[in-house]
Amino acid sequence: MGGPIAPYAPDYLSAPDLEERVSAAAGGAAEVWGASARALDGYQLVLEQRPFDCGRTGVEADRIVGCTWRAGRVIQVLALGSACPEATAIAHEVGHALLGDDDHRDPRWRDRSFWTRMLTAMRATAHPDCSLDDFEDLNEPRDD
Repeated sequence: MGGPIAPYAPDYLSAPDLEERVSAAAGGAAEVWGASARALDGYQLVLEQRPFDCGRTGVEADRIVGCTWRAGRVIQVLALGSACPEATAIAHEVGHALLGDDDHRDPRWRDRSFWTRMLTAMRATAHPDCSLDDFEDLNEPRDD
């Protein structure tokens, strides 16, 4: 979460409380996944200001909004288009970090009530002006 902020970046990236907000969102997501809020200690969460590909190619690379590199303990999420950290793919990527489930085999990935609980957790830490309208599209896996 360091480095220069691009002029086109969302306003929250320059907020003085950004680190606390990201930590709260990631911790809340960890708890919904069934871990402690501290389960991500040692991870670096990077809010990207431009698209990235996670080493994928083709159509799949064009839709990347998050990557988790467990070996390096790094989570990347695309910050663009999101009104706050809670509106990014943090919740989804926290699942990958905690479960090590890159293929979305855990039943929670497609459990509507699970994602409703996750959205509630993200709302708990989001600023009132943060729109979470795209939360489902960014976080729930799709069968393509």
